Amino acid sequence: MYKIAIVEDMPSESARLTALLRRYADETENQFYIMSYQSGQAFLDRYDGSCDLVLMDIQMTPLDGMETARCLRGFDDRVILIFVTNMA
Repeated sequence: MYKIAIVEDMPSESARLTALLRRYADETENQFYIMSYQSGQAFLDRYDGSCDLVLMDIQMTPLDGMETARCLRGFDDRVILIFVTNMA
């Protein structure tokens, strides 16, 4: 089972990412444990180092995705980190 964290401040976008991941899991017969966080700080406060993948929104407040990623890399330099955004 893969542990995936979604760090996204917009609930609708978090739900969309979750739905896409569940669809992919069904199509590939993978199992995902998905955790969602509505802020970078909430994610960092609860992160225990056990994620396989982090999907990180770039534009969040007060701690944006880039700063959250810098903090994350301070104690986990191995987790796969993918930035997501709805900016053009």
